[in-house]
Amino acid sequence: MGLFIMNMLSDTKGRKFSFLLSWGIANVGIMFLILGAYTKVIPLMAFAQIVIGFGGYSTMIIGYTIISDMCKDSMRQKAILSMNGVWALA
Repeated sequence: MGLFIMNMLSDTKGRKFSFLLSWGIANVGIMFLILGAYTKVIPLMAFAQIVIGFGGYSTMIIGYTIISDMCKDSMRQKAILSMNGVWALA
């Protein structure tokens, strides 16, 4: 559902706006996660994981699109593979 909404925003407002919005949503979720871990409130941490899921995975999908648009045809596959490698190591 969240990915569908980000896809619609990407079509209407542009990729940069939707990328920054999903990045901001993920950062808000990270702040909730830190607050929940500090105060040891489990429901807050569960809510934070949901918010991070909406923001983080949307950022990854929009990032694939932005990278494939910016790279030349010969370098596109290597760029996407390197992004997958960075995502796996992080």
